[in-house]
Amino acid sequence: MTNVEADRIYIAIGIGEALDAIEVLITVIARKRIPVTEELAATVNTWLDCHRGHNAKPRLRKLIAKAKTYRPQPMSTATQQPAHPGMPHDAHGTKPERDSI
Repeated sequence: MTNVEADRIYIAIGIGEALDAIEVLITVIARKRIPVTEELAATVNTWLDCHRGHNAKPRLRKLIAKAKTYRPQPMSTATQQPAHPGMPHDAHGTKPERDSI
């Protein structure tokens, strides 16, 4: 997920636009081919049922349906994310020491 996408999600949640946040998340899931379970897809579709008149609903339903068909891909050690993605790490995967105050 890009920083711009993450910012859009945080802003949408912050102003009470959960559907906009979900739209960004589902779009990222589809673009990155992240598999979703049947249960998660059913939950998302039920949640979408509660939002009337949003133009993106049909597209989001299609993306979720397609994501159910994705299969998990093995992750190489070169592409694995650190345990705490928000924490800086050096080239060896260790956290830099913080200066004492």
